[in-house]
Amino acid sequence: MTSDAVHLIGRFVASRHPTAIAAILAGSRARAVASSASDYDVVLLFESLPNGAWREMTMFEGQHVEVFAHDLGTLAYFCRAVDRPSGIPALPAMIAEGLVVLARSEAALAAAQALATRTLASGPPPLDANAIRARRFAISDLASSLQPDRDRPCAASSRDSTVCGAG
Repeated sequence: MTSDAVHLIGRFVASRHPTAIAAILAGSRARAVASSASDYDVVLLFESLPNGAWREMTMFEGQHVEVFAHDLGTLAYFCRAVDRPSGIPALPAMIAEGLVVLARSEAALAAAQALATRTLASGPPPLDANAIRARRFAISDLASSLQPDRDRPCAASSRDSTVCGAG
């Protein structure tokens, strides 16, 4: 149940990360589609992280909690230089679509959510010609690996299909 997940993450933040200025429950627990084995994904926002962003998997009250810790500077960097170029904007999606568990700084939370929404709306950057060629090659190579081995004889089966590579 989602309210149980929100309460667990509230206790987790109070116990383990009391200096966090915002906490967002994300993933399957936030969407209420989690299985009993699902972990708890939580984005923590701090005023400042002098040593940079960090990520950890930890246990709390017998549950796996995966933490994505950022300040607004590291969040901006990850959105701009990591998630957006990858075409897999996991962190911005967690922030934009997650459930707010804690908001000690409404302004910082709003800034993080606006950044996440802008990152998602902008989509990945366009591919250059070399990237397009490399992806075409990878797709062609994968498709050719699905073809039967042409060095082995093929035999017609009784069901109007061809069986190859059984030799």
